Amino acid sequence: MREAKRRKLRDWSFTCFERALDKVLLPELGHLKPAQAGPDRIARLIQDLEEEGLSPSSIRRYLSPLGPIFKLAMRRGLLTSSPLELLLDDERPRGGGIRKHYVWSAAEVSALIAAADELAQRPEANYNYAPLIQLLVLTGLRVGEALALQWENADLEAGELHVRASLGRSGELNPPKTEAGARTIPLSPGLIDLLARLKPAGAGEEEFVFSSTRGGRPIAYGNFRRRGFDKAIGAAGLAGRGITIHGLRSAAASILIRQGLTPVEVANVLGHTDANITLKVYARLFDKPDLAARIRLAQSAVLAPFAG
Repeated sequence: MREAKRRKLRDWSFTCFERALDKVLLPELGHLKPAQAGPDRIARLIQDLEEEGLSPSSIRRYLSPLGPIFKLAMRRGLLTSSPLELLLDDERPRGGGIRKHYVWSAAEVSALIAAADELAQRPEANYNYAPLIQLLVLTGLRVGEALALQWENADLEAGELHVRASLGRSGELNPPKTEAGARTIPLSPGLIDLLARLKPAGAGEEEFVFSSTRGGRPIAYGNFRRRGFDKAIGAAGLAGRGITIHGLRSAAASILIRQGLTPVEVANVLGHTDANITLKVYARLFDKPDLAARIRLAQSAVLAPFAG
């Protein structure tokens, strides 16, 4: 099918088709037989992509090759119907444009960190996800960027993280999506101490900061979501608000914006290529800090010549 599409599609359209196959569909579904890639599996993939922060239009682009793939499977007698046709309305990506981001309060950020710490202390805890959650909330790292961190990327003496890769869904290390994705993030003394306590004695430079208990591989995204993130959101009283893992970047943006950083500065931290994207996504947040005080100050400046 790939070669048939190469002959039929224009260069840009084929590039998008190939990107959808190689980046999402083959890693997620390529190991399955057609009958195993049913509507439940497709719905779960859509949910995963939504939780990574992709917009509905981006998700639809990534899913677009499935239509002709399923038609071919039906023609060859491998399927009786397309799983796409069996998706419920609320399972489909709806709308378009940029996803709305949850607006965090300082109290909610603190509650999430405290909940993650408390869960890690429970006897039944198999892994301490609290440091990862805290790092995501306070640095704005994408979850794939955090999972790809190796100790060579953490300069604790200089107090910096060097983002140089992202962990793919099949466990491979990929370069950042854009030049802006490769960046250096300053660390507070508290985060430096957090990472220092996390680093095992004698850890090699190529070992992963957030490694699994088996074989030193990075922890899996799915395990983190189910066992770490979802439980911490519930324990913090934040369930039911539509907060996704990608929404932790919104928490980081909220913190930075409340401290007075400009759109350009926030874009540098988050790894956005264009500060206009940052401003468009987080416009509501940039308007919030001390808005009433700034309005009163502007009013006072105008009335000052008439005072007295």
